[in-house]
Formats: sequence, structure tokens, C-alpha cells
Amino acid sequence: MTGIKMAAAVCVALFLIMPTIAIKNHDVTEELSDVPFISAADAAHMQEYVAFDTREKDAYQKEHVQDALSVPPAECSECLFDALDIYREMNILVYGADDAATADAVELLLKNGFERVWG
Repeated sequence: MTGIKMAAAVCVALFLIMPTIAIKNHDVTEELSDVPFISAADAAHMQEYVAFDTREKDAYQKEHVQDALSVPPAECSECLFDALDIYREMNILVYGADDAATADAVELLLKNGFERVWG
């Protein structure tokens, strides 16, 4: 799949899965204000990225963004971070069941040394 088609697929999926995601979303609660969120439109312009789906495995298996990696928080142990180390320098787009779950996953990745992470 070309980069443009992939970006479009991620854009559509983010709109379907997380309709409230936005950089300047006035509905984001104070607890989420420190978490870097990105709009689907801005995500579509990224050249290289990997998508992390933080929902439970059954939700991931039902549907997910094409090529997204399943990274449920329950499995976020040290060995998982070692396995994800190859993505450390990439742009990482995280989505989950809701904004709070996404924010938790973004914070966990940031605390473990991943620097280019957005929900």
C-alpha cells in the first residue's frame, strides 16, 4: 500500500475509532492536557509512522487500522518495550478504546523513552 493510501486508511480509522481526537479539542479533560494528541488530518501528512492499537486483543481482531500493531496495556511489560525498541525513533500513533486509554498508553510509552508518540 502506498504511503498516501496508508495515511488515508489511518485517517479514516482514527475518525471512526476515536472521533474526539484532536490537537485543540476543547472537550479534552484536564488530565489529558499534557498528553500529545494529533489530529487525523495531521497524522495523514506523516511520511513514516507506526500505529499502536492499545485496545484488548478481541477488539483488535475484530477491526483495526491496517498494519497497526496490537499493544494492549495489560501486556506492556519490560520485555514488550524491548520488542518495541525498533520503533523508538519512529513517529508512533497510538489509539485505544477512548481518549483516557489512549492517553495512558501514550504516557507509558513516553515514560519508557519513546519520544515521538501521539494519541
